[in-house]
Amino acid sequence: MENLQKFTIPALYSTRQIGGAAWAPDGAQAVFVSNISGRNNLWTIPAGGGWPTQLTISDQRQDSPAWSPDGKWIAYMSDKNGNELWDIFLVSPQSGEVTNLTATPDSAEEAPAWSPDSKQVAYMTKAKTSPSFEIEIIDIATRMPTRITKNTPPQWAICRLVVSRRAGHRLYAGERQRQGLQRISL
Repeated sequence: MENLQKFTIPALYSTRQIGGAAWAPDGAQAVFVSNISGRNNLWTIPAGGGWPTQLTISDQRQDSPAWSPDGKWIAYMSDKNGNELWDIFLVSPQSGEVTNLTATPDSAEEAPAWSPDSKQVAYMTKAKTSPSFEIEIIDIATRMPTRITKNTPPQWAICRLVVSRRAGHRLYAGERQRQGLQRISL
């Protein structure tokens, strides 16, 4: 125990965390989640380095940024007061304009993944009372969601979405139990 570093309370509170990151499609910058300002918000940083710029300003926790292939939007998830009922939001990397894409108070939407044409976002969704996640895709222009899976067995535990960048919009869901990807036809 003698070799453990001792932290003062001010030093402990000055530690910072960096998580969830994604490159811009042109590779010129990256977006990431950090608590530099005291809360987990989105920040951007040039590929060449430098001090980051805060993109979102919110008291709510944010995670899983995903840059649209056309570079116009960043999708991310944010919960309300730590309730774990995440919504999917969009933020413009140019203006900082924020839009709540899903706005569902009784379910959680997580892990946004863009279609190759930047017109849709796929995500996992789980009602407060549901034992498992399902997959939905929402059209950015109409804000209309489409349920892709139904009655997914809890043991499958969908944990990640991957959208193929090739034509055909193939969607793959990672499953904890099977430890692999399951192709979903759209």
